[in-house]
Amino acid sequence: MKDLIYKTYKLSVFRYLVTGGTAFAIEYGSFLFLFYILNFGSVLSNSVSFGTGLITSFCLNKLWTFKGGKYTHTSRRQLVIYMLVAITNLIFTNLSINILIHYNVPGYVAKVVLVALVACWNYIIFKKLIFKNQ
Repeated sequence: MKDLIYKTYKLSVFRYLVTGGTAFAIEYGSFLFLFYILNFGSVLSNSVSFGTGLITSFCLNKLWTFKGGKYTHTSRRQLVIYMLVAITNLIFTNLSINILIHYNVPGYVAKVVLVALVACWNYIIFKKLIFKNQ
């Protein structure tokens, strides 16, 4: 039984990394495009790119990463909790990206660092709360 639990856990981590990588590529690419090509401000670029990454991430996590039997929460409740976590993450990343850029950290580096940090705590929240199976 321990082996089955361990394999399942590893599988969800692998799927989370693939999902996160896909969402990150979309989020990061849109950030770079908005910030460096269209010359939008850092907060606007971060907010819009965050939204695109969020939509990608929610759909892939729900449909693939944490798919399973019956979830503890309804899809509507999952989305509400997901959005609350996302808003908290957005506030954190907007404040942090401005601080990092102010201290001469390049925008492309600041974005990578913040995405990695948010991804770590999101995995725990997603697995233990939002996409928890009964």
